[in-house]
Amino acid sequence: MMCIRKLLYSLPFLLLSANASAQSTFDDVSTKFAAGIAINQLHRDFGVEANFTSPYFANGRIAFRLHAGINWMDMPLPDGGSTWQGFFSNRLGVVARKSIIEGKLSTYGEAGGVFMFPHSTFSAESFKSGGYGLIGVAFNLAPDFVQYLEIGAMGTGARADRLANSPVYGNGLIIGAGFSHHF
Repeated sequence: MMCIRKLLYSLPFLLLSANASAQSTFDDVSTKFAAGIAINQLHRDFGVEANFTSPYFANGRIAFRLHAGINWMDMPLPDGGSTWQGFFSNRLGVVARKSIIEGKLSTYGEAGGVFMFPHSTFSAESFKSGGYGLIGVAFNLAPDFVQYLEIGAMGTGARADRLANSPVYGNGLIIGAGFSHHF
């Protein structure tokens, strides 16, 4: 048991130092474009997305990021069951980041606009917009490859007005995890 504890305590240090001799750090990738994929949850709506990040500017601290994805609303059925109905959710924002541990770990904030295209089975509106903000942590564990976790909030006022009780969708808490490749 003591051996397992020592291994668990030392694992973060091993992961951070495993790539100590690699040539790519956040400073290196900041001059490159990035493309990534992620899974997320917008309120109670699971989703997948692709994202694209511009090269960083302003001393490697600021970039623009575009997210394009599909989320699935957990839609109640009249018989008491439920089904998932997809809708498109896009975000365009500004990212501000700070490198924390020698180019291997950075934190960031992101804010911008949300543009959703709900499905006609649950909403009479064909377009809904709003804003979002989030914070995240990114790990550069391999050259040109970044893994990240993020949490934040989104506000659109979107309601599924064609369903009983007009449930909320695409609002509230954002949770995401993914990776990006810099090229």
